[in-house]
Amino acid sequence: MTDNSNLLSTDELSKYKASVEKLLDLALSSTGRGAGIAAEILLCANDAPGWRLSISDFSHLDQPHYEAALAVIHGRYMKEGYPSEKIEDGQALFDKMWRKWKAEEDSASKL
Repeated sequence: MTDNSNLLSTDELSKYKASVEKLLDLALSSTGRGAGIAAEILLCANDAPGWRLSISDFSHLDQPHYEAALAVIHGRYMKEGYPSEKIEDGQALFDKMWRKWKAEEDSASKL
């Protein structure tokens, strides 16, 4: 097994942060399927309990958000820390996102 820690370049670290922000913005500003997938990607990458991601769900993202999703996955693979640690007020924003999408999930399960 290879130690992947601290292998991202400065540009890749910047891309990781920007990708977290891009997906978080979508997840917090919309309620469509793509926004839900963005939330799932970030919550899964942040090891939030109870969230799972299906690879086929990536097809609900447009190209820029798909590329952001891959950058977030790559950043976690390279052990660059949780996405919530990469942005200002990250934990508060991730908590807000979790509450929003948990409510959406609970609402959908009642239908």
